[in-house]
Amino acid sequence: TCNKVGTCNLYGDPELGRALQERNNAVSSVVSKSSLSLQRLELGLTDLCNMKCTMCCLSRGEASPPFVPQNGMMGLELATRIIAEFMALAGPNPLILLHWVGEPLIFPKCKELFAELEQYVCRLHLVTNGIKLTEDLVDSLFRLQGEHTLNVSLNAVKTETYQIINQVDKLEEVLNNIDHWLKKRKERNVQNWTFLASTIVLEENYREVPAFVAFWQEKLGPSGSVDIGLNGKGDLSSN
Repeated sequence: TCNKVGTCNLYGDPELGRALQERNNAVSSVVSKSSLSLQRLELGLTDLCNMKCTMCCLSRGEASPPFVPQNGMMGLELATRIIAEFMALAGPNPLILLHWVGEPLIFPKCKELFAELEQYVCRLHLVTNGIKLTEDLVDSLFRLQGEHTLNVSLNAVKTETYQIINQVDKLEEVLNNIDHWLKKRKERNVQNWTFLASTIVLEENYREVPAFVAFWQEKLGPSGSVDIGLNGKGDLSSN
C-alpha cells in the first residue's frame, strides 16, 4: 500500500515509510552491483475487494500484519516502477503474481498496467474472482508475451453455495466471463495462457468438491486444471 506521502510500506506510517525508503535505497545500491537474480514478484495493487468471502481475514475482521487493511489503491506509476525494478534484477523466466488480499481487476488502470507488461517477457499469474474479467481486459491479456496463468477463485459451482461463501450473487456472470475468455482463447489460437479454476475447502463446500472437480474437468478437458486448497476455517478433521 502507498501512503499519502508517496512512500511504500505495509502499514501506512509516513515515518516508517521514509525509514524503509532510505534503507531500500541503500539496499538497491548494493544489489545493483551484485549478481542477485530475482525470480518472483508478488504485487498487491489494492486491498479492496468486490466480494466478502467468509474465509477472508479482512471479511472476518481477523487481519494481522502484513495484511492490515489500508483500503487503498496503488498508483499506476508506482506499480510500473516496481515491475521495472524487479525486471532489471530478474533472472530467466521470472514470475509476476498479481494477488494480495484484494481483487486485482478492480484496479482502475489495469489496461494501462498490462500495456506496460507487453515490453517484458515474463510469466504472469493473475488471481481473480472473475467478476471484472471484461472483454477489453481479455484483449489486453492476450497481447502479453510469455507463459501465463489465469487463476479464477470460485469456491463453488452451485449457486447457493457460491452465495454463502462469497457473499455475492455473481456465479452466472463469472461463469459467462470465463466462457468468453475460453472462447476467445480458442478463436485466436492463443497458446501461452493456461486456465486454472480454484477452490478453498471449507465447511460450507467440502461435500461439493467432487462436483467442482467434475464440472471443470468436463468443461476444460486437457486445456486447464483445478486447484484445491485447504483452509483453516472450520473443523474438517472428521470429513
